[in-house]
Amino acid sequence: MGKSTIILLFSGILASLFISSTYAQSCKNNSFSNGNTYTSCIDLPVLNATLHWNYSASTGTVDIAYRHTGITTSRWIAWAINPTGLGMIGSQSLVAYQNSSGLVRAYTSSIDSFATSLAESSLSFGVSKLSAEQTTREITIYATLELPGNVTTVNQVWQDGPLSGSTPAMHSFVGDHMKSMSTINFLSTTGNA
Repeated sequence: MGKSTIILLFSGILASLFISSTYAQSCKNNSFSNGNTYTSCIDLPVLNATLHWNYSASTGTVDIAYRHTGITTSRWIAWAINPTGLGMIGSQSLVAYQNSSGLVRAYTSSIDSFATSLAESSLSFGVSKLSAEQTTREITIYATLELPGNVTTVNQVWQDGPLSGSTPAMHSFVGDHMKSMSTINFLSTTGNA
């Protein structure tokens, strides 16, 4: 190998390490217009999303802020806990999108089939302080969740998709949309997606 090839290879490795390090730190740089601060966060590996949280062992609750970037006003976002398995079916979702009057709508939806339209419904655990906000090309969902049985490691799913009028339509079933699930440990300060 020539000297210039080695230098180029070494430079590429350093650049990828720097980019990876910068990406891994990006959730730490987020701030929230409602003034909330979160002690823990994770950059989710696909779909331009981050999850921030504060876990309270004494109440068995977790305050979350789920931020999804790169979103236009014609798309919805969702973040969910799935208490029954890793995947979409059984997910207990927090959904948000900007409606036709320009307001951001946040609600809950329990998913029981792949043919869901994310209709509003109750979840299998308590949710309070549910709200959402949209800024330029991003939506953030805020909520307090009562963790089922105070379990701190849960399956999570996150997604985005198009709107059909004011109704969430089916998300894509290719690429990163099929990879947007993992487990999360709310006792960790950096998660494990």
